[in-house]
Order: sequence, then structure tokens, then C-alpha cells
Amino acid sequence: MATITIRNLDETTKDGLRMRAARNGRSMESEVRALLDAAVKSMPGHGLGSRIHRHFSEINEPIEVAHRVERARAADFAE
Repeated sequence: MATITIRNLDETTKDGLRMRAARNGRSMESEVRALLDAAVKSMPGHGLGSRIHRHFSEINEPIEVAHRVERARAADFAE
């Protein structure tokens, strides 16, 4: 895990983080970690679909898709 230091943080921001952390039952460090994680995960390209695409993007082979022979039927839950 990486460690960072934040210098010149405004006192108002620091107090807001302290209050937010207390409200959430976390330390200030844990609160900042949660905020940073949420910010990075909300960035475009970090969703599940994007991660799956990156994982398989190096495969350069065509994928054969089986075609249905008959039409799909709705499930019958009456039994």
C-alpha cells in the first residue's frame, strides 16, 4: 500500500473531514481513504464493463457465438 502526505490543507477542510469522520465512526485517515476510493471508482473507465474489456482486450481471436435453433420460452413457475 502507498502512503501520501497532504501539505497546506485548509483548516476549514481539515475540520470538515474531522467532523465527517466522526459522523461515520472512522478516523480521519480512514475517512480520507474512503473519499479517495469513491472518487477514483466513479471515474469513467473504472466500471466492471471497462475492467472486463481491458482484461480480454489482448485476445485477438474471433469468438464464435452459438445461434438459437428455436425461440426462447418464458419460464413456467406454476408447477
